[in-house]
Amino acid sequence: MIKTKRILKRNKLIKDLFDNYKKIICYNDAKIPCKIRISNNSHIGGRFYITYNPYTNNLKGSININPYIIRKIRIKKGYGINSYYKNRGEKIDKYILGNYKKALRFVILHEFGHLNYYNKYGRKGSKKSLVRKELYADNFALRYLNKDIKSWKTI
Repeated sequence: MIKTKRILKRNKLIKDLFDNYKKIICYNDAKIPCKIRISNNSHIGGRFYITYNPYTNNLKGSININPYIIRKIRIKKGYGINSYYKNRGEKIDKYILGNYKKALRFVILHEFGHLNYYNKYGRKGSKKSLVRKELYADNFALRYLNKDIKSWKTI
């Protein structure tokens, strides 16, 4: 498949954001190494995976980002009023509606929030409710979006 200059530039932006946030939140010191994949396979904007290798006893994290869904759906419709918990849309939509870069930032940080939750609570956290995990990931992402972005390396 031939990638246009626009798609290559977009993919570089996403990878740069990922690497920048990885440094900012000190994720390099985490128990689970993480990488990013940019694909159009996901029906939502982002998804995280944890894979376990029984031979080496290692965990690996992967964040999949679908920029097409973010550009076509998330920045226009947002997350809705009650998607996972009450007033989720009101809490998040004010940051991402109409702003592609902030929506990308939110999705990347949100997925890092899921990985951070898994790093903190491990397997025992898997029995926690989905609402609690989503709330944790949203708060994690919003905490970093609300910080002084001007002091960071702007991408």
